[in-house]
Amino acid sequence: MDPLEGDRRVQSLADCFSVISSTKLTTAANAIFLQYTAPLYIIPLGFLFLREKPTRTDWLSMIVIFAGMFLFFGDKLSLDGLHGNVLAALSGVTMATMTVALRAQKDGTPIESILIAQVFTVVFGWPLLFRESWTLTNWLIVAYLGIFQIGIAFLLFTSALKHVPAIEATLIGTLEPVLIHSGLHFHRRAAWLLCPDRCPHRTGRHRHKRRGQRAGGPAPA
Repeated sequence: MDPLEGDRRVQSLADCFSVISSTKLTTAANAIFLQYTAPLYIIPLGFLFLREKPTRTDWLSMIVIFAGMFLFFGDKLSLDGLHGNVLAALSGVTMATMTVALRAQKDGTPIESILIAQVFTVVFGWPLLFRESWTLTNWLIVAYLGIFQIGIAFLLFTSALKHVPAIEATLIGTLEPVLIHSGLHFHRRAAWLLCPDRCPHRTGRHRHKRRGQRAGGPAPA
């Protein structure tokens, strides 16, 4: 019998709740960085249950990706929010065990396990919905995240796990936060180059300059 049978739904459910809870109790940088330590746990779990060994390329990719994540999140990491940090670290473990469990189902239909786990997530999380003030914008955000961030993403992820090792699938997934922050950084730089007058520090400086001119005093350099 598959030693991971029945574990897929539990791990997916635990991963959802630990990730969401950690982002409410610690900084986003801590939550993201600790969650994506999953490859460190997948290496022993993958070898133990799947007999999959990481290649030299996997090790090199892991080093490069963690270095990139540290460059983006390093100055934002902190020890604040102990409970959130613990949950974020736990989400890395649950993500690893979920990935290994889904990979073990490569000859079946792993997306069914994700679907059942999401149903349980809705059932357990339903009471929390009544604590929020719901607007049309909130519903649109939830719909967008449900369709693209969860639905399509897991559909592609489980399909990929039928063809690539668990460690490779996870390492490719860890590119997500690096690419997102690279895009945001590029967007800010492009906005500064195209519209320098709208940059916060520039705008504040110009306002201060105009006030000085209206007051008859010298404009600051």
